Amino acid sequence: MEFQGLFLTTGELVEENKDTINDLRINLIIDGISRLSKEPIKDLLLKRLTKKEDIVYRQNILKDIQKSQTLKALNEFSKNLEKVKRYIELSSKATFEITLQGWHLEAVLLYIKTVEELSNSLLNLQIESDGLRKFKDFLKSYINSDKFKILKEESASIKKRLEEIKAIVSIRENKVNVNKFSSERKLNDDIETIMSKLSYYEVENLDFEITESHILSNVEEKILEFIKKLNPEPFDALNNFHEKHGDFIEKIIEQFYREIQFFLAYLEYIEPIKQTGLSFCFPEITERDSEIYFKNSFDLALAKQLSDKGEKTVTNELFINKGEKVLLVTGPNQGGKTTFARMFGQLFYFAALGLMVPGTEASLFICDQIYTHFEKEEKVQNKKGKLEDELARAKLILDKATDKSVIILNEIFSATALEDAYFLAEFVIKKVLNLGALVVLVTFMHKLYRINSSIVPLTSNVDLKNPSTRTFKITRRETEGRSFAIYLAEKYCLTYDLLKERLKR
Repeated sequence: MEFQGLFLTTGELVEENKDTINDLRINLIIDGISRLSKEPIKDLLLKRLTKKEDIVYRQNILKDIQKSQTLKALNEFSKNLEKVKRYIELSSKATFEITLQGWHLEAVLLYIKTVEELSNSLLNLQIESDGLRKFKDFLKSYINSDKFKILKEESASIKKRLEEIKAIVSIRENKVNVNKFSSERKLNDDIETIMSKLSYYEVENLDFEITESHILSNVEEKILEFIKKLNPEPFDALNNFHEKHGDFIEKIIEQFYREIQFFLAYLEYIEPIKQTGLSFCFPEITERDSEIYFKNSFDLALAKQLSDKGEKTVTNELFINKGEKVLLVTGPNQGGKTTFARMFGQLFYFAALGLMVPGTEASLFICDQIYTHFEKEEKVQNKKGKLEDELARAKLILDKATDKSVIILNEIFSATALEDAYFLAEFVIKKVLNLGALVVLVTFMHKLYRINSSIVPLTSNVDLKNPSTRTFKITRRETEGRSFAIYLAEKYCLTYDLLKERLKR
């Protein structure tokens, strides 16, 4: 079977709602990964897969890529093909014909070297994924094709002919003379003979690599024009070669180069996080009614932020039994509840991209959509009140969600009185229970878990010896209605008695 890309999909692609992307801070993660890519890949990161075989297809590719030797080969290929594209760009911007054609020739020569090196590397590696095996087979076939052989032979021949050109350039005052090289001894030979007698050390040969800084001056361009007149055949061949092979990069090679950035950029993004001691795993993709779990998982956006400072983020784990549909997360303020909710959504999102997810182990299902309801800032131009806006957004979710949806509700109805908030939250919970969706509800209303046995009470914990210290660990247990706010107030001298005393002073 022919290579059809690393993003072969048999099912539909789903683009997540913008609010969901922002609420879960997936936008920060995607921006960070995109900045590390040599090609635009943001559109690839914004479309989730909907079929298990498509997810497994990508997972297997990434399993191959992360092997050290494969990763090294692909990074080298990526770096060199980026340089090829830079040479092409320099060629397109050049105004002097010989410079334009020269950059084009250098691009072709590097392209040939890059493709051959990648093919040789892949042939010597144990490739197990369908995607990379098919590309390896394509590469072998492409290198043996007449098209590639002609490109290689013609470019090498022209390069050799150009390198064999010799000319004598003499500069006197403001006058430059260019003459054809004759059989007389070169000035360089004379200088070398004299210097050899004075040298006590061996001189090391240095390789010269063409770089973008080698832009010709007007004088150098004129010299080249005279050299071309004296040696028209090689330059005519260079011109014909440029016209014949203007668009020389094979389309499948270009496609592979862009698609491989998706995997390479993600691996580069998570590497500093792994250096702090955190783990990533390939989640098992299950059916909706199967058990769901994750171990040692964390908020990817937060972990990246902390890893840049050399710090490690707290991990959490959870096992969701069959029939458990609502996760009710309560506990003290600033205890990591919202971070847990964001992590939960991120796990499902990145699992559906076919990527590794934060954690040592995970089992997740393919959701049809991830819905989020986070507190929004009130806008003057919005004529709705805050509660009305929250209700409207909640209704929109309930109207669209299915039994395969993941819904994350963070501190909903906090804009109204406790009794009203409890009534509205109870209504929403009963509605989603009927839908059969998987819901994470972050709330201060801990008694909501009593509504139904399928509601799982989770609590963010504090250090029992020092309740003002949050552990950021979320565990299964009833919160007992304690917010621990008094401990925070005491820590920052904000209790009523302390404030009263300070005001007296």
